[in-house]
Order: sequence, then C-alpha cells, then structure tokens
Amino acid sequence: MRAVEQSVRLERISQERFIQAPIDAVYDYVTQPDRWHEWHPTSLGADTGTTGPLPAGARFTEMIDLLGVRVPMSYRVQIARRPDEFKRCSPHWPSTARSTTFCRPFATAPCSSAC
Repeated sequence: MRAVEQSVRLERISQERFIQAPIDAVYDYVTQPDRWHEWHPTSLGADTGTTGPLPAGARFTEMIDLLGVRVPMSYRVQIARRPDEFKRCSPHWPSTARSTTFCRPFATAPCSSAC
C-alpha cells in the first residue's frame, strides 16, 4: 500500500459586525465567549466558568455548528488587550491557525473577527 500525502490549504475567514456602542463596551461584549451565540452564526454556546471579559491565559470550551454537526472546541486566550485585541488559539487547529478579534472605533474601521 502506498501512502498519499495531502496538503491542506488554509483560507482566511473574516467577519465584520457593527455595534453602536463605546469601544470599551464592544470589547467587553465580544470577549465573553458565553455571549458569542448572540452574534456569531456558528457558536451554539460556551462555558467560561466566569462572567465578563476573559483575561490572557484563560481557558474555555465552546460548542460550534460545523455544517450541521455539533463540534466541541477548547481554547486558550493568548492576548487580551483592552480595548482593541483578543486572540485565542485551539489545539484543534493547525499551529499556523489563529482567531483574533480586533475592535476599532466606527469612524476608522469596524470590529471584526478574523481567522
């Protein structure tokens, strides 16, 4: 039997949400994974074990809907820099993958989540 090597091509996925609120309030909202289901289409819910924005080093789990399949995910917060950056990683992703949320005042750019 001959082994076949397959390469995986990672694409960039980006979403933008406009929230009419002060930037600190937006950061506090989007850095609470247990509230992601309110605005992120694949999030079914998350368990952070706490309330409020998560700090760097925090770990949490999330259930996502991946093409109709419920998939449990686990994450670690790498960067929590209020009010503009929230980066998390997951052992489920390749080492080159990341998910970062950037928040900008509406006058310059929207708050977006990019993978």
